[in-house]
Amino acid sequence: RYGNPTVAMFEERMAALEGTEDGFATASGMAAVSGALMAVLKA
Repeated sequence: RYGNPTVAMFEERMAALEGTEDGFATASGMAAVSGALMAVLKA
């Protein structure tokens, strides 16, 4: 679920471990790939 406090904490801690500003958790690998592609591709 989007906006879940547990997921938000997970994203924050993973970002801190990786040394990045922010993170984004997905439910599956395909959702992660889709999100990454949508972020860089234009219509």
